[in-house]
Amino acid sequence: MNKCPRRTLLGGIGSTLAIGAAGCLSTPDDESPAGNESGTDTETETETESDTDENGADAEFGPLLEYLPASAVDGPTTLVTVDTDALAEANEPYGGPSLGSPFDIDPDAVSNAVAVETGENYATSIIVLSGDVLLESEPKSESNPRESPDGTEYDRYELDSHVAAVTDDVTVVVRSDERAEAEHETDSDVLLEAAFEAAAGDTERLLEADPVYEDALETLPDGDRRIVMTSETITTAEDDDIQPEDLEFVVYGQTVLGPDTIELRYGIRFTDAAHITDELLAEIEDDFGYGAGHDEPEITVDDTLVTVSTVIDLEAQRKAQEIESPRVRSPMEIDRDADSVELDVTRGDPTPVEDLTLELNDEVYDPDVWAAGQETIEEGDTIRIATDDLEPNLQLTLRHEHAYGGSATSTTINSHFAFEADYDLQTETLTLEYADEIPLDGDELHLAVYEERTGFDDDSLESTQPWTGQEVTDGATATLDGVLVGHTVIVGWRSDSRRDSIYSYYVQPPGYASTDYDYESKTLEVTLELEDPRPAAEYQLLVEDEPAPVQWTDDADTVDSGATVTLEDVDVGTSGTIVWGDDDVRVSGFTARPSITLDLERQSDDGDDNYTLEHLGGDQLPTSSLEVVVWSDAGREPTAFEDLEDVEDLEGTFSEGDVVSLDLDFEAEADGIRHVNLEYDDQQIGAAMFDRDED
Repeated sequence: MNKCPRRTLLGGIGSTLAIGAAGCLSTPDDESPAGNESGTDTETETETESDTDENGADAEFGPLLEYLPASAVDGPTTLVTVDTDALAEANEPYGGPSLGSPFDIDPDAVSNAVAVETGENYATSIIVLSGDVLLESEPKSESNPRESPDGTEYDRYELDSHVAAVTDDVTVVVRSDERAEAEHETDSDVLLEAAFEAAAGDTERLLEADPVYEDALETLPDGDRRIVMTSETITTAEDDDIQPEDLEFVVYGQTVLGPDTIELRYGIRFTDAAHITDELLAEIEDDFGYGAGHDEPEITVDDTLVTVSTVIDLEAQRKAQEIESPRVRSPMEIDRDADSVELDVTRGDPTPVEDLTLELNDEVYDPDVWAAGQETIEEGDTIRIATDDLEPNLQLTLRHEHAYGGSATSTTINSHFAFEADYDLQTETLTLEYADEIPLDGDELHLAVYEERTGFDDDSLESTQPWTGQEVTDGATATLDGVLVGHTVIVGWRSDSRRDSIYSYYVQPPGYASTDYDYESKTLEVTLELEDPRPAAEYQLLVEDEPAPVQWTDDADTVDSGATVTLEDVDVGTSGTIVWGDDDVRVSGFTARPSITLDLERQSDDGDDNYTLEHLGGDQLPTSSLEVVVWSDAGREPTAFEDLEDVEDLEGTFSEGDVVSLDLDFEAEADGIRHVNLEYDDQQIGAAMFDRDED
């Protein structure tokens, strides 16, 4: 029984779409294109004359797409087009599109937009907007106006790592975290020049360099919002029948048919029609067969192209959002002497039991048992599972079907059992002893060995069933040979998958390393904590992934507990790792940073809250390098330390005994502070939490 079911094709692709478009013309909190949370539209035309120009590109978006240079694309890439005017007509329950920019741009002022995000972690992006766009952030005085290489005049704006250029026709917002050429102000300016060169035809454009993007866009020519991904951008689970290399592209589209109606569509182009099987189409249909306000999906196949479409009733979705279905929480402890196990209902409106279905491992459970005579279920109630029906890793799913669709919530109980592990470093053997009072069926137990840093779906190095044909009781043992430091051993129920683990043990390298950073002298001491002497050559100190200039082997061939090496001239933010053995198994890691103990106090004067932050001990730090981050009921609010009240009295340093006032001019003052972090050059160095119970 899997705790997390295998992702379906569209579920995996959909989750990637959501990530790829997260900062790029996305919809906030959108239940976007993932598996059973979305669908696509019912019409399947692939081209209309009114929507394409003589070159085949969208006439509506063509002028904007010209600003996307091929040279900017390096690695996984997502292309997005948005008709914001059209999307604004829909009464979306999750809000309208986000422009993915730090500039204060009014979405209502934007008519159309195209965007591309590319590179590792989507570090590079270009967004091109048309409409009466005004930027609220003040441009740099020396940068207004500017002129592009082709002679286009524009106003340049800069904010964080973003640079914007506002011309008479378009607004271009770019971001690049890559290293820039020395003659440019920022790396983003390099990207901005490339965008203007592409628009002028002086460099190759994205759609010219790779026709797959144009092919994908023309698959859904009527889409008011389209997201295009190529094979290198798509992820699927390793055990999926379809892998990224089997796909040329996936395009997702939305078309507004009316204020309360949206057409959703997927276009999936395979490399070979042989990948399109009846089983795959049935799986895709199942993906779209569930969701509030969704029509039955329509699927068409044209050679290697599969088009899936559905229509969504937004009014039904809005009403579905108003329904709070019951949710349950796993119990912290299970009393096995009791007749039943109770699970708390942590949220939910009063819901008739007849509208609810409880499943145990996908099997419908008797409502006479779990509801125990209750006619409705709501927050504060409990549901029950007979103790005799418990088994390891029992998955519970509570489904709620209503007039506007349905929802489901799942949890897993009885998933942790006690074992004791004994590892022998010399013989590389691991002995596990069962140490729980609950007998287990040995036929269902698996032992598996995994490499370090593997995912839940990776294959095991070794798998065995040592207790086959036995009832496993307290004291039962099993031994695995050839287990190396850095390996993880799991006990799985019904499979050797890490997802089905009821116990896991990570084989740690011998010892531990502690660090002590001195901010004033910029020195860092790294000390080994060992039970027994070890060869010094087993341990290595890495700084920023490179061997440090000093090592334990410099002083001796053998190290005892307390052996220390000292690094000089270590800047704040420097990170490192202590590794062991030929495989560099991680012992521990560090980041050099100063440290301060803080105290947060609240005083009320005439009904007004006054918060103070006191330095109780630690390093003396320059106020110019500090930032206070206040977390309140209203959210996160960073403030430069020197902008706080009373800071001018500190004479440039924040020292033990100093107190500053948090003169809050934002919503946190009304909503109440939860805690405060103090940061030095983006490194958290201290924190204080306010205890409201003391007030």
